[in-house]
Amino acid sequence: MARKTRTTEIELDHKSDMSSMIDLVFLLLIFFMVTATLIDYKKDDRVDIPIADNAEKPEGGISNRVVINILPDEEADDGRYAKEGGDSITLDEIKVLLMDRDEANGEEPIKLHVRGDSTAGVRHYKRLLKTASEAGISQSIFSTYQTAKGG
Repeated sequence: MARKTRTTEIELDHKSDMSSMIDLVFLLLIFFMVTATLIDYKKDDRVDIPIADNAEKPEGGISNRVVINILPDEEADDGRYAKEGGDSITLDEIKVLLMDRDEANGEEPIKLHVRGDSTAGVRHYKRLLKTASEAGISQSIFSTYQTAKGG
């Protein structure tokens, strides 16, 4: 007598609940948004940045930069130069600021980030760069707006 083997087919439910996966994705997104360091870069509205055809974005982040604004003639009543926050600053104060930041920074060099107005004369840039050189700063970045590629 032959035994009949009974084959049972088990239907597997291949549907999976995606709601927990979506929750996980949103949690990761919120985590990275909260823990990411935000770049806080204050622009001085008094400075009209010039446009340059060959402008390039500088490499690296904005860390280790000291931002100095060169104000236009009509805004230069209190002083020609201003710190990132908008406070007026003299060349002697800039020199001390750069030397202090360079000394506190250690091995990585400080960069001078110049945001000059498009109407400011070249002599103001020269004075600022000479002051930076006297403070031991050899790297400078000049802010410009980039024109559209191809015209």
